[in-house]
Amino acid sequence: MYPLICILQVNLAFSVYFIYLSTLINTQFLAMVKKLLLVRHAEASHDADRDFDRPLTPSGQVASRLLANWIEKQEYSLNKIFSSEAKRAATTATIISEVLGTSLKLEEELYESSVRTFLKLINEVNTEIEVCAFIAHNPTITYLAEYITGEPLNMETAGMVEIDFEMPWNEIGEKSGSFKRYLSSSELAG
Repeated sequence: MYPLICILQVNLAFSVYFIYLSTLINTQFLAMVKKLLLVRHAEASHDADRDFDRPLTPSGQVASRLLANWIEKQEYSLNKIFSSEAKRAATTATIISEVLGTSLKLEEELYESSVRTFLKLINEVNTEIEVCAFIAHNPTITYLAEYITGEPLNMETAGMVEIDFEMPWNEIGEKSGSFKRYLSSSELAG
């Protein structure tokens, strides 16, 4: 009888240890999942002397709020927004940031940038950030989404691509992301 009790105790100890180890591994794996939201700025007016200074139209302001409200309803929490300094992108980002209470960093490099510049900035995102958004301009924002996911896309104003990664920010590169969805401004309005 005594050896049977010892065997049962050892089996129970291994079972508890296995459950603990599985939970620990799953927790570490889940902590590695990152989410990137790539957003094209909302509709802008052409009433400005310089392209950099183009403001959002009234419908662009509404579309920015609708996008912010949609993000707010998701199961994840946006930790940080990076945006081009151009007026139309910065205003889109500011509206989203204010609705969500998320910190915003304006990046000079995101105006008239390249995919390489975007990747450099994405690779430098703090490892503690799990969900971040980059708000910028076409065609580069679309090229970036295609490069990272391998999916053909055409981002309209206030459009958003959601991409998941099972790696840290500094390892993100070509076709490293899992395309989750493309959300158009017409879907938000409808």
